[in-house]
Amino acid sequence: MQPEKIALSLLATSLLFGGGGIGGAAYQIPQPPPLQRGRHGEDWGGVEDALSSRRRVLLSLACGFVATGGTPAALADVTNKLASSTALRSLDRVQEQLPIKLKPVAQANNYMGIKQALRLPPFDQVRKDLLTVVRGGEDGPKAGELQLAYKSLIRSLEDIDATASIGMGRSGKPKPDQFQLAIDYDEIEKALEVFLRIGTEAADIPVQYDSRQTQIGSIDVRSGKVPVEPRVI
Repeated sequence: MQPEKIALSLLATSLLFGGGGIGGAAYQIPQPPPLQRGRHGEDWGGVEDALSSRRRVLLSLACGFVATGGTPAALADVTNKLASSTALRSLDRVQEQLPIKLKPVAQANNYMGIKQALRLPPFDQVRKDLLTVVRGGEDGPKAGELQLAYKSLIRSLEDIDATASIGMGRSGKPKPDQFQLAIDYDEIEKALEVFLRIGTEAADIPVQYDSRQTQIGSIDVRSGKVPVEPRVI
């Protein structure tokens, strides 16, 4: 049995039975104190309920990883999904800052200003965040749409940067039309809107596990409950 499977199996067992886990204490969950009542008779038993609920959630996650083989790939799927949500929030901030930091510069036909703005926060991390979202949805049904939306947005960003370079005389080409920066900016707004919509839809799709591996022994990994077998009399 692979080390990853052994470790995750022991984790699931310790979460279920409250045992010491690996090494006797590595995964031990603190036990709640005995049921107490406050000075005015209020019930403090909710602490135990909260810990029991947390244990069920952790058990379900641990069993889920074991169900997928306990492989690094299964863990990577969940990690990419979490990172994707963070990247989407960052891109939301970019969308908020576009009309504040980039649009006025484009409308003023300020070529140097465009070059500088694209290399300052929050725009300097756009490509990294886009790739994070794409990785988070690469195994889902929105993967193809995400790739197309990513390419469209990157192309629009490169276009406005190229226009600024031409306008500054760096390419030796004739200066662009005075409205070209504003046109390029509009393309960025549209492309980002599409990417955020598809990326959000992809992030809302949960990680899919093989339906043939949803049970381990007598534990249902989707609920952490022990299924009741019908009795035949």
